[in-house]
Amino acid sequence: MKRWMVLLIVMLMSQGSGFAVAEEEAIYSMGLPSRNEFSWSPMLVINQEAEDTRFGGQLTLGWTHFLASPLFGVGLGAEGYIEQIEEEDVDGGGRLYGTIKPIFIQAGADYSINRENTAFILSLSLPLRRAVWARQRTARRLAAESRADV
Repeated sequence: MKRWMVLLIVMLMSQGSGFAVAEEEAIYSMGLPSRNEFSWSPMLVINQEAEDTRFGGQLTLGWTHFLASPLFGVGLGAEGYIEQIEEEDVDGGGRLYGTIKPIFIQAGADYSINRENTAFILSLSLPLRRAVWARQRTARRLAAESRADV
């Protein structure tokens, strides 16, 4: 019987004193991630179009809009890039693609300004790091691409 009385007293004391308490700042749920994702990524380019292998670099800046929940990960994206391969002129271009984020696949069209051609592109894009930079969600990635002229 004594145990129940102690428990009852503890419960009554923990209910609060009834005095006015200063209002605390509200806690907000993080909710679902944004349906828009901005990304930038430096890439090593290995060009095997000619008989010999040539190396270069590429810097991309992109935006992906997810059609449904970003957790499901089906979306459409656009990307701009600049590229330098060994002794060639600096090239630039743009890409439009569809993406399935859970399996890291992107497929779409790549337009090269200097080559003046459009190519089909298939990309395996593995996330390396997510960060909040300048209050924007950004993603860094490791991408392996294959281009086929259309």
